[in-house]
Amino acid sequence: ELQAAMLRVKLGYLDEENSRRRDVAALYAQGLASTDLVLPTEAEDICHVYHQYVIQTPRRDLLKTSLAAHGVETLIHYPVPVHLQPAYVGRLGNPALLQTERVCREILSLPMHPYLERQDVCTISALITEFFEGA
Repeated sequence: ELQAAMLRVKLGYLDEENSRRRDVAALYAQGLASTDLVLPTEAEDICHVYHQYVIQTPRRDLLKTSLAAHGVETLIHYPVPVHLQPAYVGRLGNPALLQTERVCREILSLPMHPYLERQDVCTISALITEFFEGA
């Protein structure tokens, strides 16, 4: 009941927080435009809420280490593709999903929440850009 009460109050802020996440995503897109990263995209008729801001690079692990050295926490959401999860092994006919497996090795979630300050996004973007310029 307590959780339901809290979420009922937070629900009133959902549109505002989703809008703020879109603003943060736009700042990331602008700040990372000069890199070779694969950035999130959204279709013209879709309004993404950016629950996560997931980038993709073959240098994911080095970038993650570099950002951590500067105090930026990143996460790897879903590091194991569904077809390799223990509950699914053998149930899907053991497909060779090489692209899926490659993407799972390259994705990195950047900090993303509606209260992320503009300066923080700019700093993170600058650190990432510097990482790739120094490569």
